[in-house]
Amino acid sequence: EQDALIRSEMASAAAEERLRLQRLSGAAGWCQLVKELGSEVEAAVGVGCELTRYPAVYVDKIEGVPLSQLLDAGSGCGGEEDETPSPERLEHEMSMIKAVATSCLLAMRGAAAVGLGFDGTAPFAEHVWVQGPPEGARRAADWSVVVGEVEPLEERDPSERFSAKDLVRSALGEWLREWWRSTAPKLSIVDGRTPHEGYARVLGRYGVLNWLLFGWADEQLDGESILQLVQHGPVSERSAEEREAAQRRWAAFTQEAFVRLGPRRFDEMNAQIGQMNDGEISVDDLLARARYFMCPDNEDLHAALGQMIRG
Repeated sequence: EQDALIRSEMASAAAEERLRLQRLSGAAGWCQLVKELGSEVEAAVGVGCELTRYPAVYVDKIEGVPLSQLLDAGSGCGGEEDETPSPERLEHEMSMIKAVATSCLLAMRGAAAVGLGFDGTAPFAEHVWVQGPPEGARRAADWSVVVGEVEPLEERDPSERFSAKDLVRSALGEWLREWWRSTAPKLSIVDGRTPHEGYARVLGRYGVLNWLLFGWADEQLDGESILQLVQHGPVSERSAEEREAAQRRWAAFTQEAFVRLGPRRFDEMNAQIGQMNDGEISVDDLLARARYFMCPDNEDLHAALGQMIRG
């Protein structure tokens, strides 16, 4: 009787998880159902006739390792054996944290769009999988990040505005703040400053993570604003007239680009811009790729694109 109850509970949990994954199908940052096995509900374990069937969900293999194995939150940057990490090591770990923050925000935004959100504690560092170069990564785009747990997702009102507070208040957010608290003494930080020029240069490039590492107040954590900050850096406040003027310039630019590039290259430009907005590539990556299909016959258009993107 107990076995039958356990099996029933397992089947119910697997069905609920499969439904969550189906709702998140195609959303950036989440593990995905194996297309060919998405409808399978059991796994057979054993040899020959000694098979035992269990309720199951088949997901694509997640590459990389859990974040908790890549960063030492208790000892800070470089781990317990590195009392004075090099600026290069600090850059490596900060770029990883930025990639994790960006990917988790994009994943949470995708979940919010289909009426799902974390329960207040998830995600955990153990369930965020990271793949990237072992050393030398200096951009968030160098990393691949997947949120590997969907069970803690709960129903949310899809009209509820996306907020970064779920990430800041999560176990992962607190784990990353512990990493920073352990790292700061190694960098000789006093009153928010370090006397070491190498460290200062690195930290200056990652000020866009302050909302996460210092736990900003909920009212400062509008999701779209934080994503804009992390992906494109701080922007000065614009008046309504300035915003309207910028929108008109962008509309004029896209009209000219369509005429001069033609449909195929225009679609390629928009695809690259979409990847940048999703945090998959940097502004520099976008402009480098755009050069291939815009130049040399449209150098002025390429320059205009750079000016528009960089603001």
